[in-house]
Amino acid sequence: MSSTTRLPADFTSLYRLFLRATGASVLNKAYPTQRLRRLWRPSFDSAAQVTHRLQGESLEEGERTCLQRWYSVWETRMDGTLTMLSISARTRGLSHSITRNLGHLASTYDLYGSYNPDEPLPLSWRPDLPPDSPQYVPRSVDPPGHHRPIKKRAHDIDLRIKLNKEVWSAFGEVIEMAEARDGLSLGRIKPKQRRYR
Repeated sequence: MSSTTRLPADFTSLYRLFLRATGASVLNKAYPTQRLRRLWRPSFDSAAQVTHRLQGESLEEGERTCLQRWYSVWETRMDGTLTMLSISARTRGLSHSITRNLGHLASTYDLYGSYNPDEPLPLSWRPDLPPDSPQYVPRSVDPPGHHRPIKKRAHDIDLRIKLNKEVWSAFGEVIEMAEARDGLSLGRIKPKQRRYR
């Protein structure tokens, strides 16, 4: 069945309510509202795909039951999420901290996605080294037109991509545990297409 079929009215009204709740939870500030909406959009996209599949007539009974169970759990989690967003809009407690930190986490991911892997990593202070250590000497900047060897650059890029995957997968596991424990959804970060030179 094509995805141009209309979604049920209860689904679209849930989505509109959710859009209003995310705005209210961050005091209708434009950028945090946009970040939070982008964070939960993949979850609604998945639910819309499941709804379209459930509207189709070519499903087997077992698959239909599985999709209905998934959709039921998703609706329950969205109810919990709406409750959290509502509390976040009215109080400045834990719910507000969660929504604020989720927005910061999403923007950090966006910043990392636009990070140029050719830039050197910033120097960090190490208390065990003396102040005149050679590690504190600023790195020389290559003149324009000069590039590091391709092998080294490719290795650096691979290392940073691997580190990125490990860090964000650890965050993902923590978020999934919190979602399962409290019966709510904390959104999904949709990976960006990165281009490295």
